[in-house]
Amino acid sequence: YAEVHPYFTVQEIAVDENSGFSQADLLEWSGVKVGMSMWAVDPEQVEQRLLSHSWVQSAQVHRDFPQRLRFAVSVRRPVAIVLHNGLRYLDESGTCFTLPERGPVPDLPYVSGFAGLSLDAPNVRAALDGVLRLLSLAHIWREPLSEIFWDARQGYSLFLQDRQVTIRLGWETAPEKFTQI
Repeated sequence: YAEVHPYFTVQEIAVDENSGFSQADLLEWSGVKVGMSMWAVDPEQVEQRLLSHSWVQSAQVHRDFPQRLRFAVSVRRPVAIVLHNGLRYLDESGTCFTLPERGPVPDLPYVSGFAGLSLDAPNVRAALDGVLRLLSLAHIWREPLSEIFWDARQGYSLFLQDRQVTIRLGWETAPEKFTQI
């Protein structure tokens, strides 16, 4: 009786405003609709549906009986665009992900040199960790980076956005070398 009683239907869905997505997008991805039974909503399944999108970093879904659902979703924040079989994005934790098709492409430095390689390979993971170190140090120059190119034999090369200069760092990603340059 309680499972089908209108008193226990979803009437309100509250979305954490820091998610970066509209409530309509989250509802579409979650499969939850206003008017469905609260008992039919399995928070763990909804969380898994949301987490199946690579740009979603974490998702929490809570049922507040009798008629309210709460979504807390955090999204990955890209710090660079990785050129790898199309555009992939790199977040501050080193995770590569794709963005939704209907979103703007952020203006970020490109990371190249990984075409044809698996992003999960240990040497590529180590190279991407180096990219994150380089991005964190780039503020020293006060010159925006356009691209970081990685080569398995020669290491890193950096291209500045406003100057036509190529900086070949090799394998060195230490702050001292950035300061010297």
